[in-house]
This record gives sequence, C-alpha cells and structure tokens, in this order.
Amino acid sequence: MKFFSVDKRNGQYTVLINTNNSKTVEVETAKLPPFLNSGDIIKKIGSNYEFDFKKTRELKEVL
Repeated sequence: MKFFSVDKRNGQYTVLINTNNSKTVEVETAKLPPFLNSGDIIKKIGSNYEFDFKKTRELKEVL
C-alpha cells in the first residue's frame, strides 16, 4: 500500500507527493475523493485512492 500527501489541485489533475520517497505524481482529480485538501493523506489500494483519516489526523497533530 502506498501513501500520498495532497500537494495541490490543478483543475483536472491533482499533484500528490509519495510519503516514502517524496516523488510527485499527477492523478486525475476525478479519481480522488472530492473533499480533499492540501496536506491530507490518501492511500492507494490497487488502482483506487482512499482518504486516510487516521494518518491525516496524526500528521496534523504533529504540526
């Protein structure tokens, strides 16, 4: 399972940052949950992306 941080939305695409290696990837915004904000953590399971509330909350508590 891979984890990504939402960097920014660019219209039809959203820029994600891989939390393991800091590489960026662009994903079609339509394939992501609609309520994501910058800094939220999502996990990729197969070809699907899911919001990870627990990891997002943990990250925001540290910051």
